[in-house]
Amino acid sequence: MSEELSFLSREWLLEVSRIIQTAKEHDEEFRKLAQGYSIGLLCLITEPPQALRDLYKGDKLVIFVRLDKGTVRKLEIGTEIPQEKIDFTVSSSYAAVKQVFLGAWLHVYGHVAVGQL
Repeated sequence: MSEELSFLSREWLLEVSRIIQTAKEHDEEFRKLAQGYSIGLLCLITEPPQALRDLYKGDKLVIFVRLDKGTVRKLEIGTEIPQEKIDFTVSSSYAAVKQVFLGAWLHVYGHVAVGQL
């Protein structure tokens, strides 16, 4: 993922969606794994940097993802918990979420970056 994209910015979310779609289109193993999941995931992020507080107008960020058999049906970021069925909730600091998420995506993105997907 480009260093120019700010983690959790709207542009970053669009890029994440593009990478997931590319992986599903070109990696059979990833596609099979993803097809097995239908879930509503909520991630509550504390201590975001000031730029994100200003962007989303809040001190905490909420990311909601709805997967339906591996297809992203909804991907939102804001400050309010959505009125959706939530199956799993994670709460952590911005620094921890960024470190975990970017480390996990290096594998997928590395394949995309070098043209293996």
